Amino acid sequence: MDTDNFQAFILQADNDIDDFMASFNLSSNDTNHFINKNTTYNPEKKLKEIFSGFISQFSEFPPTKEMAIFAMNCYIEAWRVSDQKVINEIDKQLLKWIETEFNLFKAFEEKLYTKQLTHLFTSIEEQVKFSNMVLNCRKSCAGKSLEHHLETFFQKQGLIFEYQPLTENNKKTGFYISW
Repeated sequence: MDTDNFQAFILQADNDIDDFMASFNLSSNDTNHFINKNTTYNPEKKLKEIFSGFISQFSEFPPTKEMAIFAMNCYIEAWRVSDQKVINEIDKQLLKWIETEFNLFKAFEEKLYTKQLTHLFTSIEEQVKFSNMVLNCRKSCAGKSLEHHLETFFQKQGLIFEYQPLTENNKKTGFYISW
């Protein structure tokens, strides 16, 4: 903190150590010395940089599966999440992937809808129609998001599964996992 005062962290759990090392962009070779907090790694800033590059490639929303996989990979890269951490904390990681995907989606909305929001609507009906279109797009994306992330997780786990198989009476289910 200054020449006479220091801040120390006592970490024992492997996950805590991994998270600490990632947040300061440290490797095992960088331990046992002072950490300059001014040069710390900022995963949120990294995430926004990655998003910006991806979004610039599109003039409309990409397919939902592409968005889900990209958001998951962005989160893993920006926050430096190991495969082991994904396995150990799957509930937490799934929620983070979905949150990241929603943030990516909102960034796409900013790019794609800003022009419409800067002009006055000529009628209430026009504004409602636009608002419903945006809301329906959000609902559609959110509806598929969890399924895409679960599919990716199942693949990472090496599980044998079918995505949306037909069951009795030709009904669709989300997943069928073979044990």
